[in-house]
Amino acid sequence: MDWIIADAVSVPPGEEGLYTERVMRLPGCYLCITPPGFALPRGALPMLARGHATFGCFNAPMKLNEDVLGAWARILAAVPRARLLLKSRALEDAGTAGAIRARFAAAGGDLARLDIEGHSPRPAYLARYADVDMMLDPFPFPGGTTTAEAILAGVPTLTLRGRGGIMSRNGETLLTAAGLADWIAQDVEDYVVQAVSRARDTQTLAPVRARLVPGALADGPGMARRLAAAWRAMWRDWCARG
Repeated sequence: MDWIIADAVSVPPGEEGLYTERVMRLPGCYLCITPPGFALPRGALPMLARGHATFGCFNAPMKLNEDVLGAWARILAAVPRARLLLKSRALEDAGTAGAIRARFAAAGGDLARLDIEGHSPRPAYLARYADVDMMLDPFPFPGGTTTAEAILAGVPTLTLRGRGGIMSRNGETLLTAAGLADWIAQDVEDYVVQAVSRARDTQTLAPVRARLVPGALADGPGMARRLAAAWRAMWRDWCARG
């Protein structure tokens, strides 16, 4: 491999040495998502009708380490009656779901407020985002597709700043592209504090959801043009070196 395709957020200046490849940074975000061919439900903030906050994470359970589960336990403890919804195909397995429950309890989590779901057909799966007030990203391996899906559905995600390496910064680049750079927590303590404060501040959270749109993240033709320009630059560089 001669190049790795990234952007200025996923591979910021100074981190080039982490890669054997040369870094080709695309303008904006290096990720893109194709919206589904059907409308996604977008309504009022769910907690306004329910009387309690619902946090969610639809990432694969392999990303849920003890630090993540411990942070989530602290968040639920600080937000009375709040619930946490975990949804993933892997959680259909009773053993996997049971292990997550046991680990969450060991981390201090309240199992009575933990909801676990498995796979749903894509329309029902994407519609499920509308039942969540805000998503909680795992760390150090945040969501990619799940965060982009949440943006499509108008649901903000709280992520943690990466530790270095493109995969740890996917949440940062997606949220920055969607205008949610202030939803990038600086450390675990900030992550917990932000989750709690945002869940309590419905007057701020509701407008965030109302104005959240994918913008350039859903611009497939624009992404194709940016990639084509990058490939042309790589080709010209190769020719010049030949």
